[in-house]
Amino acid sequence: MYKIRTFVSKKPWHSVIVVPCVVPLLVYVSLFTFDVLTAPPTTASASEQATQYLKEHDLPTPPHSFRTDGCTAWVDKTFIYDFYDACLAHDIAYWAGGDKAHKVAADTQFHTDVTALGPLGTHLYAPLVYNAVHYGGDNAMSQLLGSQWGYGYREPVVTPLYIGTDITF
Repeated sequence: MYKIRTFVSKKPWHSVIVVPCVVPLLVYVSLFTFDVLTAPPTTASASEQATQYLKEHDLPTPPHSFRTDGCTAWVDKTFIYDFYDACLAHDIAYWAGGDKAHKVAADTQFHTDVTALGPLGTHLYAPLVYNAVHYGGDNAMSQLLGSQWGYGYREPVVTPLYIGTDITF
């Protein structure tokens, strides 16, 4: 007779280490993929804010037009908090680019904006998103998504599939 193999390990440390690490990773990857593929189109208002940012910070206009997906690889809104405005301001700064001081200022302002959302913003979300953008905001994954520092100067590798658009092959 054939034995049916199960995914349950006989070593107890496997379930203690593997399950808490792998399951959230799989959930995150699926949400992340959905977020990237279904980003809404950039509004005219967001583009105007980007132009205003360039003027206020005396920065040149990047060759690629401004685009935003709201909060890249993060929810734009929960039942309690709306992160979209903080993410939009951060996307504008990342699109415009600049030197290292501009990046640190953008990440710090993002932390401040998320902290202002309330107690969970202060103690949970702000440190989490700050570390994500500060340490992961210019790595291979962000470059693949076209959301890295100074992305207005680089072609995106992945183009989002916008909801409500017709797809022809």
